[in-house]
Amino acid sequence: MRCSQNLQLAGMQRGSSAYRILLAKRGRRPVISALAILPNNAPISLHTICQPPAFRLHSAMTISSLAVLGAGQMGGGIAQIAAVSGINVTVFDAFPGAIAKCQGVHKKSLSKFVEKAKMTQAEADAALARIKFTDKLEALAGADWVVEAVVEDVKVKKDLFTKLAAIFPSDNVVLATNTSSISITDIATAAGSTAHRVVGMHFFN
Repeated sequence: MRCSQNLQLAGMQRGSSAYRILLAKRGRRPVISALAILPNNAPISLHTICQPPAFRLHSAMTISSLAVLGAGQMGGGIAQIAAVSGINVTVFDAFPGAIAKCQGVHKKSLSKFVEKAKMTQAEADAALARIKFTDKLEALAGADWVVEAVVEDVKVKKDLFTKLAAIFPSDNVVLATNTSSISITDIATAAGSTAHRVVGMHFFN
């Protein structure tokens, strides 16, 4: 199967209630599927790609840098997949010890891929070099796309999205939540007048 180099979210509307991007790994190459969800849950677009150097939203926006909130199992996994795909990632976590643990998980995980000949050592080193960590929320500024993957607590998430809306004032930056149980509409209210930028982006572990 030939895979396109960029993710085209064809037919997706910025004003839609929400859309989800589903990510999985098959063999050596990460495979990403994007599914748009309308308010009545009718899918309007599905597109699959392999190892993209960047994401594309419509045809005018190229995603080359990603901000991930949360260095736990889910956030760390999202960061690793993005880095392996060639995207520069900054991971935020203020919980003591979370960053060091995440770094250790990344090194161990990529080392296994090298041992199994699913990637070269140079590729693993390059992926690790693309991931930066911070305990300062403001340090995420400048990213093209934001993914929140913190604890499933609506108050915590809404507080973060209020701050994210201020840190990322550009209407071109998508603010995504990885929640699987909390109303995306409820979370989006915390972004105020920029609530239309908040989407659901659930990753399967």
